[in-house]
Amino acid sequence: MMENKIAIIPKSDIEEALHNSDREYLVGNLSKKQNLRHIFDKDVEIGISDYQKETIDKPHFHTCISEYQYILKGEIILFDIDNRKSYQLSEGDFYAVPKGNLHVQISKENSRILFVKNKSINDKKVITVSEEVHQWIKNVLKESVK
Repeated sequence: MMENKIAIIPKSDIEEALHNSDREYLVGNLSKKQNLRHIFDKDVEIGISDYQKETIDKPHFHTCISEYQYILKGEIILFDIDNRKSYQLSEGDFYAVPKGNLHVQISKENSRILFVKNKSINDKKVITVSEEVHQWIKNVLKESVK
């Protein structure tokens, strides 16, 4: 649990860390070293993903946690593989991905997302998707650029 005093991470430290990395954690019980000095908390993870170029996350799900994400800038396309739905989201949109949901995210160039995980553990499981799912994703992408 966090110490009994206010903890601050200055904007300048965050921006400097993100200049050299595409993801930095602000809060959590982290096992991997990162550029930014974070606030320790065993119960929650909060971080920022910063995408300078278009990035496709590997299809995955989380076994134990749900993810909560707020788009600070830019645009993403979120694919809910389980329910065969896609969502085009942009700055100011918030979304939640429940634990166990198979999904993939495409983050457009110059996008930044604040994320929260309700436990500070790494439970991400990368999956291999079928050719049918690959084709569905390609079709959605073609439609999104029209």
